[in-house]
Amino acid sequence: MFDGLPAASYRGGIAGYAATKPAKGERMRPSRPEVVKYRSYLEGRHDRVLDNVGVGSTARLYDYSVAFNGVAAKLTAQQAQALAKSPAVTGLFANERRELTTNTTPEFLGLTGAGGVWEALGGTGRDGAG
Repeated sequence: MFDGLPAASYRGGIAGYAATKPAKGERMRPSRPEVVKYRSYLEGRHDRVLDNVGVGSTARLYDYSVAFNGVAAKLTAQQAQALAKSPAVTGLFANERRELTTNTTPEFLGLTGAGGVWEALGGTGRDGAG
């Protein structure tokens, strides 16, 4: 995780980069020019920090810049230690295999079934809409 706000939260303040956080009630539009420009800025920062600790572009798996500011990368222990010392890095998270602990959360929360929240909001065919 890198310092600096991702595009969905960025309110401006960096010279040459307009705010990209959507106004209340609006959707995030990653294709808006100011969002594309700011995301490119964040990804450029990722490049510089990773280059400084010897992490090449082949180690990087993905750049995150819309809702999260960070990267996914395959690192050696030495690279991870060096990266953790960078002032631009606020945290490292190891990829861990997790065991599924539940697959009944929607039922437990009362989202499904007769009288459930999903039914009240239009059914599971509309879940997640809006």
